[in-house]
Amino acid sequence: MLTSWIIYNGTLPGTKFERQANLITQAAEPLGIQTETFRNDDVRFLLPLDESFDALPHAVFFFDKDAALAERFEASGCLTMNRSDVIRLCDDKVAQTLAFQRANLPMPETIIAPKSFPKSVTLSDEALHVVTERLGLPLIVKEAHGGHCHAQQHSAYYYAKYRASAHTLTGSVSYPVRAVLALCLCFRLCRCRRPLRRRDL
Repeated sequence: MLTSWIIYNGTLPGTKFERQANLITQAAEPLGIQTETFRNDDVRFLLPLDESFDALPHAVFFFDKDAALAERFEASGCLTMNRSDVIRLCDDKVAQTLAFQRANLPMPETIIAPKSFPKSVTLSDEALHVVTERLGLPLIVKEAHGGHCHAQQHSAYYYAKYRASAHTLTGSVSYPVRAVLALCLCFRLCRCRRPLRRRDL
Protein backbone atom coordinates (compact mmCIF):
# COMPACT_ATOMS: atom_id res chain seq x y z
CA MET A 1 0.00 0.00 0.00
CA LEU A 2 1.22 3.47 -0.83
CA THR A 3 1.66 5.80 2.10
CA SER A 4 1.51 9.58 2.14
CA TRP A 5 1.91 12.17 4.84
CA ILE A 6 0.10 15.50 4.83
CA ILE A 7 1.91 18.34 6.59
CA TYR A 8 0.40 21.71 7.45
CA ASN A 9 1.69 24.67 9.42
CA GLY A 10 0.86 24.15 13.06
CA THR A 11 1.45 27.77 14.05
CA LEU A 12 -1.45 29.22 12.04
CA PRO A 13 -4.78 29.77 13.81
CA GLY A 14 -7.98 28.13 12.66
CA THR A 15 -8.78 24.68 11.25
CA LYS A 16 -8.69 25.44 7.52
CA PHE A 17 -5.67 23.27 6.76
CA GLU A 18 -6.86 20.40 8.93
CA ARG A 19 -10.12 20.36 6.95
CA GLN A 20 -8.21 20.35 3.68
CA ALA A 21 -6.07 17.46 4.92
CA ASN A 22 -9.24 15.53 5.76
CA LEU A 23 -10.52 16.04 2.22
CA ILE A 24 -7.31 14.63 0.78
CA THR A 25 -7.54 11.65 3.13
CA GLN A 26 -11.08 10.95 1.97
CA ALA A 27 -10.02 11.15 -1.68
CA ALA A 28 -6.97 8.92 -1.14
CA GLU A 29 -8.73 6.05 0.62
CA PRO A 30 -10.57 4.69 -2.47
CA LEU A 31 -7.24 4.75 -4.34
CA GLY A 32 -5.57 2.55 -1.74
CA ILE A 33 -3.35 5.33 -0.39
CA GLN A 34 -2.92 5.46 3.36
CA THR A 35 -2.46 8.98 4.70
CA GLU A 36 -1.37 10.46 7.99
CA THR A 37 -1.50 14.14 8.94
CA PHE A 38 1.16 16.06 10.87
CA ARG A 39 1.77 19.62 11.97
CA ASN A 40 5.12 20.99 10.83
CA ASP A 41 5.95 21.85 14.45
CA ASP A 42 5.66 18.21 15.55
CA VAL A 43 8.61 17.72 17.90
CA ARG A 44 9.67 14.59 16.00
CA PHE A 45 10.66 16.76 13.04
CA LEU A 46 13.33 18.47 15.17
CA LEU A 47 15.50 15.33 15.00
CA PRO A 48 16.82 13.44 11.96
CA LEU A 49 13.83 11.88 10.25
CA ASP A 50 15.26 8.36 10.25
CA GLU A 51 15.69 8.60 14.03
CA SER A 52 12.20 9.89 14.77
CA PHE A 53 10.17 7.53 12.58
CA ASP A 54 10.35 3.80 11.95
CA ALA A 55 9.44 4.28 8.29
CA LEU A 56 9.03 7.28 6.04
CA PRO A 57 6.16 7.60 3.54
CA HIS A 58 6.37 7.26 -0.21
CA ALA A 59 5.22 10.86 -0.61
CA VAL A 60 4.67 13.98 1.47
CA PHE A 61 2.00 16.56 0.61
CA PHE A 62 2.79 20.04 1.95
CA PHE A 63 0.04 22.47 2.96
CA ASP A 64 2.85 24.63 4.22
CA LYS A 65 5.73 26.88 3.16
CA ASP A 66 8.27 25.00 5.28
CA ALA A 67 10.70 24.51 2.41
CA ALA A 68 13.51 23.40 4.73
CA LEU A 69 11.38 20.53 6.05
CA ALA A 70 10.40 19.58 2.50
CA GLU A 71 14.09 19.53 1.54
CA ARG A 72 14.85 17.18 4.43
CA PHE A 73 12.21 14.75 3.18
CA GLU A 74 13.63 14.98 -0.33
CA ALA A 75 17.10 14.17 1.00
CA SER A 76 15.59 11.08 2.63
CA GLY A 77 14.23 9.91 -0.72
CA CYS A 78 10.59 10.98 -0.35
CA LEU A 79 8.57 12.49 -3.16
CA THR A 80 7.34 15.92 -2.04
CA MET A 81 4.41 17.91 -3.39
CA ASN A 82 5.30 20.70 -3.77
CA ARG A 83 9.06 20.40 -4.07
CA SER A 84 11.15 22.57 -1.78
CA ASP A 85 12.49 24.66 -4.68
CA VAL A 86 8.95 25.30 -5.92
CA ILE A 87 7.81 26.33 -2.43
CA ARG A 88 10.66 28.83 -2.21
CA LEU A 89 9.99 30.17 -5.69
CA CYS A 90 6.27 30.68 -5.14
CA ASP A 91 6.78 32.31 -1.74
CA ASP A 92 8.81 35.05 -3.42
CA LYS A 93 6.43 36.96 -5.69
CA VAL A 94 9.31 38.76 -7.42
CA ALA A 95 11.14 35.52 -8.25
CA GLN A 96 7.82 33.95 -9.27
CA THR A 97 7.02 36.87 -11.59
CA LEU A 98 10.43 36.64 -13.26
CA ALA A 99 10.10 32.86 -13.63
CA PHE A 100 6.69 33.25 -15.28
CA GLN A 101 8.10 35.86 -17.65
CA ARG A 102 11.02 33.60 -18.62
CA ALA A 103 8.58 30.77 -19.33
CA ASN A 104 6.34 33.11 -21.38
CA LEU A 105 3.35 32.22 -19.21
CA PRO A 106 0.33 34.54 -19.56
CA MET A 107 0.00 36.83 -16.58
CA PRO A 108 -1.20 40.34 -15.74
CA GLU A 109 1.26 43.07 -16.60
CA THR A 110 3.33 43.52 -13.46
CA ILE A 111 5.82 46.11 -12.29
CA ILE A 112 8.38 45.14 -9.66
CA ALA A 113 9.09 47.95 -7.22
CA PRO A 114 12.69 48.69 -6.13
CA LYS A 115 13.92 46.67 -3.18
CA SER A 116 13.47 48.54 0.07
CA PHE A 117 13.44 48.03 3.82
CA PRO A 118 10.92 48.55 6.65
CA LYS A 119 9.53 52.08 6.96
CA SER A 120 11.15 53.09 3.68
CA VAL A 121 8.95 51.37 1.12
CA THR A 122 7.13 54.38 -0.31
CA LEU A 123 7.53 54.89 -4.05
CA SER A 124 8.33 58.40 -5.17
CA ASP A 125 5.51 60.45 -6.67
CA GLU A 126 7.27 60.26 -10.02
CA ALA A 127 7.61 56.46 -9.84
CA LEU A 128 4.00 56.01 -8.81
CA HIS A 129 2.89 58.27 -11.67
CA VAL A 130 4.79 56.05 -14.11
CA VAL A 131 3.20 52.91 -12.60
CA THR A 132 -0.37 54.18 -12.67
CA GLU A 133 0.01 55.62 -16.16
CA ARG A 134 1.30 52.26 -17.37
CA LEU A 135 -1.09 49.94 -15.52
CA GLY A 136 -4.08 52.16 -14.97
CA LEU A 137 -6.35 52.08 -11.93
CA PRO A 138 -7.51 50.25 -9.95
CA LEU A 139 -4.48 48.07 -9.31
CA ILE A 140 -3.29 45.39 -6.92
CA VAL A 141 -0.34 45.98 -4.58
CA LYS A 142 1.31 42.80 -3.36
CA GLU A 143 4.12 42.34 -0.92
CA ALA A 144 6.87 40.20 -2.36
CA HIS A 145 6.60 37.55 0.34
CA GLY A 146 3.60 35.97 1.93
CA GLY A 147 0.03 35.58 0.83
CA HIS A 148 -1.86 33.61 3.45
CA CYS A 149 -3.86 35.82 5.76
CA HIS A 150 -6.57 35.53 8.37
CA ALA A 151 -9.03 38.12 9.52
CA GLN A 152 -7.34 40.49 11.94
CA GLN A 153 -3.93 39.38 10.69
CA HIS A 154 -1.49 40.93 8.29
CA SER A 155 -2.51 40.75 4.62
CA ALA A 156 0.01 40.70 1.78
CA TYR A 157 -2.47 41.83 -0.88
CA TYR A 158 -4.07 45.25 -1.22
CA TYR A 159 -6.60 46.79 -3.57
CA ALA A 160 -6.03 50.40 -4.61
CA LYS A 161 -8.73 52.34 -6.43
CA TYR A 162 -6.88 55.64 -6.58
CA ARG A 163 -3.30 56.84 -6.94
CA ALA A 164 -3.34 58.25 -3.41
CA SER A 165 -4.40 54.84 -2.11
CA ALA A 166 -1.55 53.13 -3.95
CA HIS A 167 0.89 55.69 -2.52
CA THR A 168 -0.34 54.98 1.01
CA LEU A 169 -0.20 51.22 0.52
CA THR A 170 3.30 51.10 -0.92
CA GLY A 171 4.43 53.09 2.09
CA SER A 172 2.78 50.86 4.67
CA VAL A 173 3.82 47.33 3.77
CA SER A 174 5.87 45.90 6.60
CA TYR A 175 8.15 43.34 4.98
CA PRO A 176 11.72 44.34 4.03
CA VAL A 177 11.04 43.39 0.42
CA ARG A 178 9.84 44.75 -2.87
CA ALA A 179 6.23 45.48 -3.62
CA VAL A 180 4.69 43.98 -6.74
CA LEU A 181 2.12 46.07 -8.59
CA ALA A 182 -0.31 44.37 -10.94
CA LEU A 183 -3.21 45.60 -13.03
CA CYS A 184 -6.51 44.73 -11.36
CA LEU A 185 -8.19 44.13 -14.70
CA CYS A 186 -6.99 40.52 -14.72
CA PHE A 187 -9.48 39.66 -11.99
CA ARG A 188 -12.33 41.17 -13.97
CA LEU A 189 -11.35 39.20 -17.06
CA CYS A 190 -11.52 36.05 -14.96
CA ARG A 191 -15.00 37.11 -13.86
CA CYS A 192 -14.00 36.70 -10.25
CA ARG A 193 -15.38 38.74 -7.41
CA ARG A 194 -13.11 41.53 -6.30
CA PRO A 195 -10.53 39.49 -4.39
CA LEU A 196 -9.39 41.98 -1.80
CA ARG A 197 -11.65 43.34 0.88
CA ARG A 198 -9.48 43.43 3.97
CA ARG A 199 -7.98 46.77 3.13
CA ASP A 200 -9.87 48.81 0.57
CA LEU A 201 -8.77 52.44 0.39
